[in-house]
Amino acid sequence: MNHATIPAAPRSAVGRCGQRFARQRLALAAAAVLALLLLLALFAPWVAPYDPMSQNLRNILQGPSMAHWLGTDELGRDTLSRIIYAARISLQAAFFATGLAALLGIPLGLLAGYYRGIVDRMAMVVVDMLITLPPLILAFAILALLGPGMSNVILAIGLLLSANYLRLTRGLVLVERERLYVASAKVGGIAAPAILLRHILPNIAPPLIVQSAQFCAVVMLIEASLSFLGLGATANDPSWGSMLAAAQSFLMRQPFLPFPPGLALTITVLAFNLLGDGLRDALDVTAQGNKGAQKKALSSPLSHNVGEGAGGEGHPSQSKRLSATSEANVLSAPERNAGGFVGEGHHAPSLPTTPNLLPPTTELLAVRGLAVEFPSPQGQTLTILHDVSFNLAPGETLGIVGESGSGKSMTALALLGLIPPPGRISAGAIWLSGRNLVGLPEAELRRVRGREIAMVSQEPMAALDPLQSVGQQLIAPLRRHHGLGRHQAREHAIELLALVRVPNPRQRIDDYPHQLSGGLAQRVTLARALACNQRLLVADEPTTALDVTVQGQILNMLTDIQRQLGMALIVITHDLAVIAEVCDHVLVMYAGEVVEQAPTQELFQMPRHPYSAALLSALAQHERPGMRLPVLPGMVPSANQWPTGCRFHPRCSYATEACRQYAPVLQPLNEGQASRCMRLHEIECMVLR
Repeated sequence: MNHATIPAAPRSAVGRCGQRFARQRLALAAAAVLALLLLLALFAPWVAPYDPMSQNLRNILQGPSMAHWLGTDELGRDTLSRIIYAARISLQAAFFATGLAALLGIPLGLLAGYYRGIVDRMAMVVVDMLITLPPLILAFAILALLGPGMSNVILAIGLLLSANYLRLTRGLVLVERERLYVASAKVGGIAAPAILLRHILPNIAPPLIVQSAQFCAVVMLIEASLSFLGLGATANDPSWGSMLAAAQSFLMRQPFLPFPPGLALTITVLAFNLLGDGLRDALDVTAQGNKGAQKKALSSPLSHNVGEGAGGEGHPSQSKRLSATSEANVLSAPERNAGGFVGEGHHAPSLPTTPNLLPPTTELLAVRGLAVEFPSPQGQTLTILHDVSFNLAPGETLGIVGESGSGKSMTALALLGLIPPPGRISAGAIWLSGRNLVGLPEAELRRVRGREIAMVSQEPMAALDPLQSVGQQLIAPLRRHHGLGRHQAREHAIELLALVRVPNPRQRIDDYPHQLSGGLAQRVTLARALACNQRLLVADEPTTALDVTVQGQILNMLTDIQRQLGMALIVITHDLAVIAEVCDHVLVMYAGEVVEQAPTQELFQMPRHPYSAALLSALAQHERPGMRLPVLPGMVPSANQWPTGCRFHPRCSYATEACRQYAPVLQPLNEGQASRCMRLHEIECMVLR
């Protein structure tokens, strides 16, 4: 038997950044210059040949000599010693002012970008006011109030640059908060402060670090300008700016005098800018670095032969679960919305829905009349989901299928309480274990998401925080919701990795996402979703980004774990083959509505809505030699373009004038089936085979 060898783990993120930085000669030279300057400033009393304040009126305005390498100034003071001591002033101003700006701007930017609302609006008003005015003018105004001096200069510059930090941080957070790994952390019940500090801040740190290096250069120029004007360093504190101001008065007598401080300032500012450019390239983890590392993971024996093979070769495929089930999944007639279908041959416009909001008695999950709306730019309200209702019992699997834009993922987000603002649930109820989740405070929803509902996304690599190891991302929800110690949580995390068939879990737990193949990454996200023994798992396109072989393994694993843990499962997919493989019941969605609801076997054998029949006709296995594959013309309209009447009528070959005028409701049928079609009892939906 051949055993796959485990390849050496790739370097850490710090090691990879260091190697990329080491390849940049200009950045290395800049770092060396700044390191030398910092050492000179720190050890100035031992390095400087003279006291910077010691005067010798006999040696004023001398040029370079063996006694004074850079000459002397108008009071006979050694220029080299003053340059070395002045580096202290400039570096202190750069580091303290930049640090103060970061300390003020980054936290405010995090809050404004993440929470938005009035905090964001007020912060941006202040930022716009500060950025529109020249920084030196604002510095003059602040120093006019506070008075001259280095402390006030640092305070003024720090306040000015904090606006830039705030704007940059806010912009980065606005992008980062939409990432899947942030949504995954929310699903895991992680509180907002922890998400900001542990997930978002580390991932936006590279641009902030680069900006800090460049701001140090800006601060040094502003400090030199203010000291040149007499508003910065005092006469007793040597500064490159004040040295340039003094040299200006003696240019005719000693032209060399402004060169040492001018060159020192120029070289230092240039070094900070080159260092910033080098850090930018070294910290860029978006393209080639991660792709190369991921290719290594994909090509390694561990990823192919072992990682994806667990549960693969020799593991029998899960048989199709197409047996008919009870009618509990279709709402009974009293629970239907009023209006719409009045009787055979009689139609009326559908009336406002009045769903039964009483808690169910047996179902784990019961959704009643769910509606989600968003405000439009024109000031109107767009209803994204309308009248979505279904039941799900423990141990059952519900599939939600439809084209992109049908409302599948929005339904999942509504279940989890993660509808992106400014959207909101405008009607209906979501009963989970007898408790209505609609209207619960955020703290309560976090506990529900962490302990009772979990979610697996369609992009496993994007759902994992790239800067945290597998173990860190599994241990956090375990410690939060179970109160486990670090060692106990780590052991439990290893057990979870073994449960989802990750090979060598004790070694893989310390890997980072870039070291995993797509299949292994999906297993890790599933392990995290199962961390707290949730009773309901929502799998949103769990196999979309995987190849066909790995798709089968993931589906087999999902069904095996479901049987083992007895949890309910919702599978959202475009793939009807996945529905046939794992689901007991099916919801077919179109344009924000459920158009058909049925046991899986009934849907495939006899669809009762034209849209369901069109989807089944387009399956690839129905193709015959010489026959053109059936195509459903058109596309799902956006929410602001939904037609009146039946939303599917522009694409439906059975549509009549009544379909264009009246909106149908979901009508219950026999054997647990329901359909939202005006002509339900008049037509027979044919599937081309």
